[in-house]
Amino acid sequence: MRFLLPLFAVVAAAQPSPESLGFSSQRLRALHAELDGVVARKELTGIVTLIGRHGKVVDSHVAGADFKKDSIFRIYSMTKPIVGVAMMMLYEEGKWSPDDPIAKYLPELKGLKVM
Repeated sequence: MRFLLPLFAVVAAAQPSPESLGFSSQRLRALHAELDGVVARKELTGIVTLIGRHGKVVDSHVAGADFKKDSIFRIYSMTKPIVGVAMMMLYEEGKWSPDDPIAKYLPELKGLKVM
C-alpha cells in the first residue's frame, strides 16, 4: 500500500532558538553538514528533516537539489517505526513501562505459557 506524507510547512521566523528547547545550535550545524555530506557522496538523493520538541519546531533542513521543506514523499512499510515512536512518546509520558506484564494491556494474553 502506498501513502503520501506531506512534510509540515515550516516558517523560519516562527522557530524558537534551539537552545531554548534544549538543543545545541552547534550540534545541529554538525548534523546539517553530515546530512549534506551523505547527499554529496550520493548515498541518498536528498534528505528533508524536521526536529520538534514540545510542539515547536526546533530545526529543519533540506539537502538535495530537488527537495523542499513541503515536498511530498511516498512512504512504505512504516508501521514499525511509527508505532515505535508512538510507544516511546507514551513511555516518556509514563503511560507504560517495559516491566509491565503484557496482560495489563492485552488481558486475553493472561496466563500465556511458552513451550
